[in-house]
Amino acid sequence: MIRSYAFCFTNLLIHLTTFLFFHGFGFNYNNSYTIGVYGSIVLLLIIPNVIIKNGGQLSQVHPFRFQASIFSLLFMAAAANAPIEAAAMD
Repeated sequence: MIRSYAFCFTNLLIHLTTFLFFHGFGFNYNNSYTIGVYGSIVLLLIIPNVIIKNGGQLSQVHPFRFQASIFSLLFMAAAANAPIEAAAMD
């Protein structure tokens, strides 16, 4: 059941990964989208298995730390993109 619901987040994870690789790491959009598609399939197969092995609970993962790590990744991606935009304007 958990595996079935995990694939509801496929589109979200594809676009999040694409955004991270395109804006954060500077890949071109086609490669970023390809990485997003294949990466989301792999992640959505692994994440439910981790949840199932933990007994259906994520009590070992502190929610604030998980949320902070996602925001730090997005912040780093945005910060990495800022010098690229500034250099493109010159």
